[in-house]
Amino acid sequence: MIDKQNIKLYYTEYNLNILSNILVLDNKNQRRKIMFKTKFKILTLIIVFLLAFSITCNATSETTPDSTAEVEAISSDDVSQEPVEQETDVVTTSEEADNQTATSEETEDDIGSIQASEDINSQLHNGDYYVSGDDVTIDKLIDGNAFVMANKVTITGEIGGDLFVMAKEVDINEGYVYGNVFVVADSFNLTGTIYDLYAYCGNITIGYDGIVYRDLKATAGNIDIQGRIGRNVFTSSNNLKISEDVLIYGNLEYSAKDEVEVPEGIVSGEIKYTKSNDILAGRTIGELVLSYVTSLVGTLALVLIVWLLINKLTPNFAARLNNLKPISIFKALGIGLLVIVVVPLIILLLMFTIVGLPIAMVLSIIYMLLYSLSFAFAVLAIVGMLTKKPLSKGKSILFVILTAIILWLLINILGIINMAVELVVSIIIFIFGIGALLINMFSKKSSKSETSTIEK
Repeated sequence: MIDKQNIKLYYTEYNLNILSNILVLDNKNQRRKIMFKTKFKILTLIIVFLLAFSITCNATSETTPDSTAEVEAISSDDVSQEPVEQETDVVTTSEEADNQTATSEETEDDIGSIQASEDINSQLHNGDYYVSGDDVTIDKLIDGNAFVMANKVTITGEIGGDLFVMAKEVDINEGYVYGNVFVVADSFNLTGTIYDLYAYCGNITIGYDGIVYRDLKATAGNIDIQGRIGRNVFTSSNNLKISEDVLIYGNLEYSAKDEVEVPEGIVSGEIKYTKSNDILAGRTIGELVLSYVTSLVGTLALVLIVWLLINKLTPNFAARLNNLKPISIFKALGIGLLVIVVVPLIILLLMFTIVGLPIAMVLSIIYMLLYSLSFAFAVLAIVGMLTKKPLSKGKSILFVILTAIILWLLINILGIINMAVELVVSIIIFIFGIGALLINMFSKKSSKSETSTIEK
């Protein structure tokens, strides 16, 4: 008979085994769950890491050129030592890149404006402009007059005042002169715009693009006009050439050896031709007489004005001038010749220096003034030599007028016969007049008899 106690023990052990198996199974299930959760977390972290890495790559590829330039500027040593830190610095947002670009553009604009203002200041000259040299180019804006002396002058800029130029070759190439142009040169070429032109040259060319806003007054060996003249043209030349494209809005008066065929419609006013060395060509007898009378009256007026001023302001000087001895004639001619040779040389030397250029301009004005008054001083010196004793005021005026008329007729008659002889006589009178002026101006000897006579 089976013992009941043993049976209970058996079932108890059996139940314990089952329970232990159940516990083992539960532990395995829990471990599986834990492992699954761990794997899930690891997988999640991997996915998050991949997403972050992709975002980082996209941000790096979208960086600006400035950031890329900064990355390339990093040295190879820094890359080998701190690779992680460099990658972190390179990664920037698109907003920061835009800000950097805007800042760099503003800086470039500021620098450009500063440079532009400096360029404007360097291209502007306030006041009168004096320059001399071998090859001179004016490519700036001059707010004033320009005085130039050189071998070759090229003007591409703008001159707000007048231009005074003396050179071998002058070229106004698309330049602007808002005043008058006074030029003495061997060759003058205009393809720009000027106001008035006063020229004494060997050859003058007004190009197709050349514009003289008002009058053209020129004396030259050859003149070629292709551009536009706003008013009148007055020329004297051996050869004059006028293109079909020329527009002259005023009159055309020219003197040449042969008459020029002027195309129809290019001259708005009248056309007047005078043959060279022919005083009657193009003029009536009345016009010719009127021109000579006007010239004579102007000459007499100048001589009388000089005589009255000398006797009124400097009576001692007038007495010495009226008592010029015949032996002083050669002395006066020598001094006058020295003046007309030395003074122009001094003026030329001063013009080649910037400091001496204003002095040269003043000397040139004085020289031209002496040239204008030389005829009057020559007349007064001749009157003083012809009259051995002081004359009354009325007789003195009469002698002055007669002497002036005789000298004037001599010069003009010789001019009709031969222009070369007229030129020589005019130069002699000019030399004698200046010499007589300087001798009496710097002479300190004045006799008591002269002074007493003047007082009476």
